Amino acid sequence: MIAEGFGTNYSGAGLGYQLASVIAGGPAPLIAAAILEHTGSRTVISWYIVGCCAVAVIALLFMPRQAPALTASHGTVPSRSKIASSPGAL
Repeated sequence: MIAEGFGTNYSGAGLGYQLASVIAGGPAPLIAAAILEHTGSRTVISWYIVGCCAVAVIALLFMPRQAPALTASHGTVPSRSKIASSPGAL
């Protein structure tokens, strides 16, 4: 999904993946510890995780959808033999 979102720009995919790890994954244990310290309840930590999942689902819904490059007109990917026998194939 990450590679599809950036197409052939692999540096963008790598940068997005690494920044997501630092921004979302890095402070998550610290946030969970702070929630537990202030509330004394592990249930609130669960709601924090549910909230993070909701943000991810919303971001996924707004992510642009890209069609596969080799999709045939009827919605399936052509076989290797059809690609190799097509005009202009190497």
